[in-house]
Amino acid sequence: MQEINDIVTFFKKVTGNYKTIFERMLDSYQKAQRTIYFFLKTRRYKVRGDTLEGENKILMDDAIANFMFGYDAEQVHLDKFDIGDIESIGYQLIEKNQNLKNLVLESMRMHILLHEIELVKTSIHEDIIDKYMSYYETHDMGGRRFNVRSYEAILCGLDIAIQDLEKQQFL
Repeated sequence: MQEINDIVTFFKKVTGNYKTIFERMLDSYQKAQRTIYFFLKTRRYKVRGDTLEGENKILMDDAIANFMFGYDAEQVHLDKFDIGDIESIGYQLIEKNQNLKNLVLESMRMHILLHEIELVKTSIHEDIIDKYMSYYETHDMGGRRFNVRSYEAILCGLDIAIQDLEKQQFL
């Protein structure tokens, strides 16, 4: 709780209106979710040799999006696909696309922050962040946890990652 109070106090000093900053953060996070989902809709992938189409493709897009945001797989996805297939495709997409990797990692960091300041109620699995922790360390991105000094870096990183992935979709 003290960390939350420190964050709010910092934002009040810097901006005078901390609620506006939190709203901007939440908007950016939601935009990241939409960007990743639309990106997934443009991808094709195979499960056990079969290219997914129609309803199966939509279900897999949803399942991978949930995975990339650290949410639990929904039963409707697990009824159709193995969790290993979902995670494998998710990791393959992240590994093949630096812009996607940046956006997934930055959005997870933003979610952690929003959860810590109680703007979002659900916690997330941090497996993807754990897997790519060395990426944070080698790119001086402030680590997995939020601190007051890294706020702007996280938000700017998220905004840049969204723009980069959006540009890539239209190339």
